[in-house]
Amino acid sequence: MPVVDMHTHVFPDWLAGDAVRRLEQSWGVLASFDGTAEGLHRHLEQSGVSLAVVQPVATTPGQVRTINDWLVQLSHRRILPFAAMHPDVQDQAEEVSRIAAMGFRGFKLHPELQGFRPDSDVMRPLYEATIRHGLVIFSCAGPYTGHMTVQSSPNRFSRVIDEYPELSLVLAHMGGYQQWDEVWTQLVGRRVFLETSFTLRPDGGLTPREFTELVCAHGAHRVLFGTDAPLADAAGEIHAIRSLDLASSDKEQILWRNAVRLLRLRRRIDEGLQGGWRRPRNGRSHGMLLGDGVPLGPFAGG
Repeated sequence: MPVVDMHTHVFPDWLAGDAVRRLEQSWGVLASFDGTAEGLHRHLEQSGVSLAVVQPVATTPGQVRTINDWLVQLSHRRILPFAAMHPDVQDQAEEVSRIAAMGFRGFKLHPELQGFRPDSDVMRPLYEATIRHGLVIFSCAGPYTGHMTVQSSPNRFSRVIDEYPELSLVLAHMGGYQQWDEVWTQLVGRRVFLETSFTLRPDGGLTPREFTELVCAHGAHRVLFGTDAPLADAAGEIHAIRSLDLASSDKEQILWRNAVRLLRLRRRIDEGLQGGWRRPRNGRSHGMLLGDGVPLGPFAGG
């Protein structure tokens, strides 16, 4: 069975060592790989993941283009990067248009690290441009270590969903880590994807029964598998999903089918399975095709 990990992180080789050490210190975990693109590729092979979506975080507006210009050069068949975005860029709509033109399928937001409220009027140009270009927003949701306030609460995302019903939105950590009561009242059953990272854990996450009940109530067709690697080991997270008391069809939707549908990855998954996920001979692939035969730009080799 294919597996698509919707939530991973990589860094340039010169930065990866320091970045991973800071993450390990902040979260009290042992990284599952070294934070480089090559390290992630090896991790995917070892853990049985077919394809990983990279979710970059721009902590300042000035980092957005630098990060995205680096990401389009990634050449790994099994790595699909989202773009970086920051709400404080000079022109939100223009930056979204640039992201779409570069071939990215979506971009990452982090309300806690970027210091904004998802339901703020300041976000209107960004959301409208995202809908216009048919992109996906992936956002962290819930409290973040070292931050006393919570910008990305389920009730704020609920207001975003109300105002922008056509927005393709994915919320990490099942909609709001450790804010489960609010997730139930504000997000369950709504038109939003919930991503699984950091939730099936004994340290503040959900029990398998609680997780299963949440999935069944929200609908397995709107749940995406993710790990937040290198902060987690994909093999263990996959095992946790496969061990749940859910129908096999529901597990397939979570582990890969929903991501394939959302990101139009059908052709890429089929070709990867048939070709054993070999890398292109020249190490790069320009004008990558993602499912549906739609050319989406020169990133992450296809």
